[in-house]
Amino acid sequence: MRGCPDTDKDGVADPQDKCPDTPAGTQVDANGCPLVLDQDNDGILDNVDKCPNTPAGTRVDANGCPLVVDPALRKLEVPVRFKTNSTVIERSSYPALNKMIEALKTHPEYGIRVIGHADSRGTDEYNQGLSERRAESVKRYFTGKQVEGSRVVTEGRGEGEPAAPNTSKAGMSQNRRVEFKFEFFTLPQPSI
Repeated sequence: MRGCPDTDKDGVADPQDKCPDTPAGTQVDANGCPLVLDQDNDGILDNVDKCPNTPAGTRVDANGCPLVVDPALRKLEVPVRFKTNSTVIERSSYPALNKMIEALKTHPEYGIRVIGHADSRGTDEYNQGLSERRAESVKRYFTGKQVEGSRVVTEGRGEGEPAAPNTSKAGMSQNRRVEFKFEFFTLPQPSI
């Protein structure tokens, strides 16, 4: 670049500089134009990102701002309970589950996280497996009602997150449950 003028002092000679008036200190590409970055890694470039510092992993809209699940759907996230050592869904749980299924059919932009739990009876290892099987049981119910399986994410948390103390039958009953969280659904991207 010796001998070639660089009026805006961005490191790109004026004859090759497609953006010759870049402000001092601006990072530029090989053409001398400002680099367009996505510093919060949300998929929205900083020059159009209205919420430039969203936390990692946050789903965002076209403006880069966090997506918020409809509060009406949050009200449907009612836990369902299970009998001791069981993965069988009680008939009394069907109305709540069917409302969630209807919401998923009406709102294809959402998926649902199904989180199984257990009371403290049994070993940690056994209860982990039981909580996973409970979540899978609910997923089978959803897919049996034509909810796409990829929109239902399951996980088991064993006995580690009790809803109530495990010191009484009533408390243990509250801990034998599956909880739900509506989430924004992202279609799998095709492989290139």
